[in-house]
Amino acid sequence: MNKYFFCLGLLAPLAAIGCGGAIRVGDAYRDDTAKLITAQANPRIHDCFDGMVKSTPGAKSLQGTTTVHFIVAKDTGVITNATVVPESTTAQPPVAQCVVSALQGLKLDPPDGVDGDATYTWEFVVQ
Repeated sequence: MNKYFFCLGLLAPLAAIGCGGAIRVGDAYRDDTAKLITAQANPRIHDCFDGMVKSTPGAKSLQGTTTVHFIVAKDTGVITNATVVPESTTAQPPVAQCVVSALQGLKLDPPDGVDGDATYTWEFVVQ
């Protein structure tokens, strides 16, 4: 059986400056978004990647990094515009799609009064 792991790295902190509604300062916005991703997106990513590893002969070909940029929409807290950053992504497209799909529908609660701008990287390794 293949063993694998993936890790999450925050490349660009989320910034929050503004007035009205819940306002998080830089570290709080970053930390709250990281908690959301760890609790909700990472299990989805794990399940998706696990399925690919189990069904792909030569699963080591799935290894690599996936970097995704997204916006946390002000007022709603919904993650929007999740897109793969191709110049810093080495994983195959189906692996990158696992990450983008896992982010869809996630919501930071309570929402903030300003947009959050984030770039995260996941590393996928099959052992």
